[in-house]
Amino acid sequence: MPCPEGSLSLAIRVMLVEDHAILAQGIHRLLTDLEGVAVVADVRTAEAALAWLSSEACDVLLLDITLPGHDGFWLLQQLRAKDIRVGTLVLTMHEDRGMILKAVEMGAAGYLLKSVSSPDLARAVAAVAGGSSYWHPCATDAIASQLRDRSKPDDLTPRDREILQLLSAGITNDDLARHLSVSKSTVKTQLRALYDKIGVRERTGAVLYAFKRGLAQSPQPSA
Repeated sequence: MPCPEGSLSLAIRVMLVEDHAILAQGIHRLLTDLEGVAVVADVRTAEAALAWLSSEACDVLLLDITLPGHDGFWLLQQLRAKDIRVGTLVLTMHEDRGMILKAVEMGAAGYLLKSVSSPDLARAVAAVAGGSSYWHPCATDAIASQLRDRSKPDDLTPRDREILQLLSAGITNDDLARHLSVSKSTVKTQLRALYDKIGVRERTGAVLYAFKRGLAQSPQPSA
């Protein structure tokens, strides 16, 4: 049941950041149907969320990653930089290992897919509000895999390390081909082989891997 207006101070205060209006309406409805939960803010952009959180407070931030303008990772960076403390649940359609690990690295307390059921959403919100965490199985698999990777010998070749450093610097595939003196198709083949070796699916995961292994500097927030 929805939280009665008079008991708002006792409810778990949730802020929703989701740019798709129809999807946001559905998630908002799921949240308001949960007993002891109150949606105190519902915005469409990371910038609007930061403005609200700079002067107001909530217990749980339910955050999409893919947003217009600055993305959800930017918001997580800003919250850390400004020491704004709120339990963050990432809510996304992406099961990508790199994105999951980046969310963990940046302080998210949970990771959900947008196919989440109402009972699981309730458990996740309650866990994060209580200072714990809640992870979709794809996230727990990614985290466990990352921990296993850290214990493995580093079998990267000098060329692998060079490519990872270049990817972390933001180089394009065309520039990478010129730098390595190979064709663009060869670059794509080498990248696929490298991604398979380090257990990621795409460039973002490779950059995070490079950062974790000390091969690159941590990415800076967008200006």
